[in-house]
Amino acid sequence: MSFIRFIGFATALAVTAISLADRSATPKKKHVDDGGIAGLTCPCLGDIDGDGSVNGADLALLLGAWNTGGSPADLDGSGIVNAADLAIVLGAWGPCAFTPDNDDCADAITITDGIWNFCTLNANTDGPPLAPGTCGVTVYPQIDHDIWYSFNAIGDGQLTVSTCGLASWDTRIAIYGSNIPGISGCPSSGISFYSLQGCSDDACDFQSSVTIDVSANHNYKIRIGGWNQSSGSGKFSLQFQSDGSDCAHAIQLPDSLHQTVTGTTVDNDFEPDFADCSIGNVVGEWLKFKSSCQSGFFTSIDISTCHPGTDFDTVLTVYKL
Repeated sequence: MSFIRFIGFATALAVTAISLADRSATPKKKHVDDGGIAGLTCPCLGDIDGDGSVNGADLALLLGAWNTGGSPADLDGSGIVNAADLAIVLGAWGPCAFTPDNDDCADAITITDGIWNFCTLNANTDGPPLAPGTCGVTVYPQIDHDIWYSFNAIGDGQLTVSTCGLASWDTRIAIYGSNIPGISGCPSSGISFYSLQGCSDDACDFQSSVTIDVSANHNYKIRIGGWNQSSGSGKFSLQFQSDGSDCAHAIQLPDSLHQTVTGTTVDNDFEPDFADCSIGNVVGEWLKFKSSCQSGFFTSIDISTCHPGTDFDTVLTVYKL
């Protein structure tokens, strides 16, 4: 078995017996964001415990923090919990009246790798119900109070979305995608280009985790909601594992005397150059192949990035097991 690693400093990548064309050497960025929702709890001034309503529980928290600083009960930001904060709680008494920005699939928020805050309180339900038996769901097929996110796959790989350990209520997750690259749409109960790619109900206690294979240049819609009218706030993680991003996920090439391969490093992270062929950390793409040729028939193999589809400064390293 041989491993081939292509490294680029600018924007594309070159090979002959194997040719890999890269679109960019800029690595993906990991970050934490609010996903269009303000903060971990739902955006309702006076709702100190984030349950979607300003009530006696919030009043108890406020009174317990009276005359202290640095508390979530300091609603006006004055530095101390006092009568001004009490007035805010009493004035906002009752259910919070707001709707998440990404309530409908048409308003899905585009996200990348990271940990994202979310809130489904007061969200409508606009996605289609799950088919009986799908994802282990035998009763109550709907994902209630759903909110939507959009993920654009730059390269092939695996996408994982999870609320495990990040939410405290009964969540459901579904991911939809299309077999047609370059289009963006939404699933429906009728005719749609988007179909269910994966879903989860109780992957970890009452939380959810979904992993699907994704393809380059395809758009995926992520739907997060609850079981049987459940709703709430929390966080979820999105992780994209790019094919070829490291040696453990090297892309398997077919056994062939000559082949041209097109790929990208834009969805990979910086990593050390183990062979010291370049300076510092680099963005690389890993490929692997196993030749069936018997010893003595061939004495060499030509691997080159000299190809019109590659247009940046490259480094090529080959490892043999």
